[in-house]
Amino acid sequence: EVKDFLLNIISEMLAKYDFDGISYDYVRYYESGEFDGVYQDSGFSENAIDLFSSEYGYQGNDLLSDVVNDENVRAMWQEFKTNAISSLIGEMSSCVRSIDPDIVISTSPYGHLEHAKSIYMKDVAHWCAMGYVDVILPMIYTENLELYVETVESFNTVSDNVLQVPGVYSMYYGSSLRVTETLLEAISHYAGGNSIFASQNL
Repeated sequence: EVKDFLLNIISEMLAKYDFDGISYDYVRYYESGEFDGVYQDSGFSENAIDLFSSEYGYQGNDLLSDVVNDENVRAMWQEFKTNAISSLIGEMSSCVRSIDPDIVISTSPYGHLEHAKSIYMKDVAHWCAMGYVDVILPMIYTENLELYVETVESFNTVSDNVLQVPGVYSMYYGSSLRVTETLLEAISHYAGGNSIFASQNL
């Protein structure tokens, strides 16, 4: 029902207004992985568990426990969630392009390319390869220059067919404007330019 709701909203917006683009922002699951020595995960709704059990032949009684303790079940669960998001992105993009083939579609994955998939189930590489998006604006919330550049470079591996516009938000950690300026200068040679998240904090 959520997917149908989103597609109806998108269709109505694009039918009524002349948009230049649409951006997929918070399209992800909550963090999954080991944090402070404790594994955590999300998405265990009754509907999701039923779908997962049907698609993967899962017959256990406590999926959360099995995801935490069984690496094979965990891998299947993460694949299931990753596919669910990619399917949603694909359907939304198909809907958008059927109404306006020229509209620009962007997305804002969080952090490193690998972490976007392993922690948040956002397979950005697949989205780029399938032509679901035209622009990626990685949210790189750090004041660490080396980590910032490394994260930008991780997305360069999939940006042959899309424009990358790295995002900076070092102010999240109370950094000075000079730190932000340094981060922006470090990737100034990338053709896509840069974006500034939560720019009101400037």
